[in-house]
Amino acid sequence: MKRILSQPHQEKIPSRNPGFPARAKGIPAEEYAADPAAELEQDYETSLKTGLTAGEVNRRLSENRWEYLAKEKKRSWIRSAEQECLDPLFFFLIFLCAFLFLVGEKEWLTALPAPVLVSILKMRQVMRNHRFLEERKTMFLPKAQVFRDGTYQYIDVREIVSGDILRLKKGAKVPVTVHSLTKSGVIYEKGEKFPEESGRAVAAGPPGSTVLKKQGILPRILSGSASFPLRAQEMLFQRGVTVMDGACLPDSRKKKAVILDTECFPSVLRPHAFQKLIQFLNQNDIRLIFFTDQNRETAFDILNQLHVTDNKRDIIDAEQFSCYLEENRRLGKGYERQMNTIRAYAGLDRQSKRKVMEAWRDGCQWLYIFPDRSWRLPEEWQEEEKKISWLGFLDGRALDREFYFRKHWSEGLFQLLQGEYLWNAFVTGTEKIQEKVLAALCIFNGVMLLAGIFEGARDTFHWMFLISSLVCGGVALWKELWWQWLRRKRDL
Repeated sequence: MKRILSQPHQEKIPSRNPGFPARAKGIPAEEYAADPAAELEQDYETSLKTGLTAGEVNRRLSENRWEYLAKEKKRSWIRSAEQECLDPLFFFLIFLCAFLFLVGEKEWLTALPAPVLVSILKMRQVMRNHRFLEERKTMFLPKAQVFRDGTYQYIDVREIVSGDILRLKKGAKVPVTVHSLTKSGVIYEKGEKFPEESGRAVAAGPPGSTVLKKQGILPRILSGSASFPLRAQEMLFQRGVTVMDGACLPDSRKKKAVILDTECFPSVLRPHAFQKLIQFLNQNDIRLIFFTDQNRETAFDILNQLHVTDNKRDIIDAEQFSCYLEENRRLGKGYERQMNTIRAYAGLDRQSKRKVMEAWRDGCQWLYIFPDRSWRLPEEWQEEEKKISWLGFLDGRALDREFYFRKHWSEGLFQLLQGEYLWNAFVTGTEKIQEKVLAALCIFNGVMLLAGIFEGARDTFHWMFLISSLVCGGVALWKELWWQWLRRKRDL
C-alpha cells in the first residue's frame, strides 16, 4: 500500500548528507517546494537527466557489503556436498581406509587408490551441483531497468542503490521501495503495483533492502529438497529442464498421464521431437491427452498425421462431452469409463477441462499438466497425496510451477520423463547392489573377526579390512562411473 508522508525527507536515506539537504542552487524556494522531482533529486544526490554515475554507484554499493550473498554461497556449497557425503557406501569406505591407516603398516597404501578415485568423482559432482544451483538462482532473480550515466540498463535488483532512477511500467510490481516523482511524499512499497503513467521513480531504500525476502523465490531454490535429489536436478538441468524445489520424483512403476492444454497442441511442421516423445510414452505406457481450440476434424487430421490416433472417435468436442456427462449422470456412473479411450478434446471451456483433469487425477498415481499461461493450480489439489506436476516454459511469469522447459515443450517433456526414468533405474540398481555388498561385508567381517580372536593372529585383521576396503571401493567406484555414463546418455 502506498504511503503519503507529510515530511518525505525524514524517511529518505541520503547517500552522503544525513541531514536535510540544501536547496539546489538557482532554484527558487517556491518552485523547489512545488516540484517533488527536484526535491527528491537533491535528497538522494542524483540526477534526473543522467542518473547516477558508475563511480557513485560503486561507492554506494561499498557501503553495504551484502553479507547475505556470502550466506547464500555458503548454503549452496553445503547443500551441494550434503547429499554426496551421506552415501553409506562412501562412509564405510572412508572408515575402512582410516582403520587400515591407524593399525596397518603398508597395507593401507594398497587400498588408497579406491577412496581417492571415488572422492575425486564425488567432488566433481559436488562442483556440478553447486554450479547448477548458482546458474538456476540467477535465472530466477528479477531484473530492473535503471537510468545510469545517461542510459537505461537492466541490472539485478540486488544492485539497486538509494537514489537510482527506475523505469517502471504501469501495473508492474515495484522491485524496491520507491518515491513517486510526480506526487509529493508518496511512497510505493516493494511488491505493490506501480499505478502511475510517468514510468519513473526514485529508489528509496539502501541496497540491503533490495534482497529477496524469505517468502521470495530465492529461499525456494536454496532450501533442502530431499524429494528431488540434486544429482537428478543437475542432470535434468543440463538437458534443458529446470526443477523447482518442492517438486517430487515419481516412481517409474507408477501409472502416469500427461495433459497438454491448447497452447501446446502439436503442429505437423515440427514432427521429429514430438514423435520421439510419442514413442517414449507408448513404450512406458504413459497416456497423453490434448485440449485444443481446433474443430474436431482439424484436430483429427493433425493427430492422425503425427500417428497419435487413427480413429476419429478418439477426439470429441464440447457437445459430445456434455452428452457423456449427462448420460453418466443419468446412469449414476462417473466419467472414468470413457476417459481412457479419448485422446483429444476440442472446444472445451475451463470448467469442462477441469473435470477432465480431476478424472485423470483420480485415475492416475502421477499427473503432468502443461496448462495455458492463465491457469493456476487449484489450492485443494495441493493438499492431496496424489501428486501433480505443473509444467511451464522458462519465462518467469508462473513461478508456482514445478518444472520449466527452456526448449520446445515436446523436447522438454521428453527430456524430463527420460531423465526421471534414468534416475530411477540408477537408484534401483545401486540400492540393490549396495544392500547385498554391505550385507556380505558384514558377514565376512564377522567371520574374520571371530577367526582372528580365536587364532590370535594379527594379520587376520589386516586382511579383513584390506579385502573389505577393496570390495567396497570397487563397488563405490562402479556406482560413480555408472552415474557419469548415465548423465551423458541422451537416448534410451
